[in-house]
Amino acid sequence: MHFLKIFSFLPLLLLASFISAQEVEIDYANPQTYEIGSIQVEGLQYLDAGIVRSLSGLSIGETISIPGNNFSKAIDNIWKQGLFENISINIERIEDKIVHLKISLNERPRLSSYKINGLKKGAADNLKDLINITRGDVITQNEIDRIDYNLTKHFIEKG
Repeated sequence: MHFLKIFSFLPLLLLASFISAQEVEIDYANPQTYEIGSIQVEGLQYLDAGIVRSLSGLSIGETISIPGNNFSKAIDNIWKQGLFENISINIERIEDKIVHLKISLNERPRLSSYKINGLKKGAADNLKDLINITRGDVITQNEIDRIDYNLTKHFIEKG
């Protein structure tokens, strides 16, 4: 009896997997113009999706060419802010001449707090001025390297 129930749902599962596996096909030899119907943003923790849409330079109702350089410009605009990594823009679906987009990204980690141990308060305050970071700052590898360099230089000078 349970065996028959499973087989009755099998065609529905196959149909659902077929629909989700369909991809939008783009003819790279013949660029087409489309109107942007929607822009979804995923992967945000701290910022609003509207800010990311604005940073991208893409807007709903705008006419774009696919393939074209609109997506690379949008990714470059978002990347320049230094707040995100792993940025991609995907075509979710195309209906007639309307394209629906999804911007996927990861926000870089932010500093929640830091503490300096082993130094007197005055020396720790001097180091805080030297480090020059505050709660909520985006922490990149470049920022970590800058802090390491400044601290190493400071303690070498101090002997």
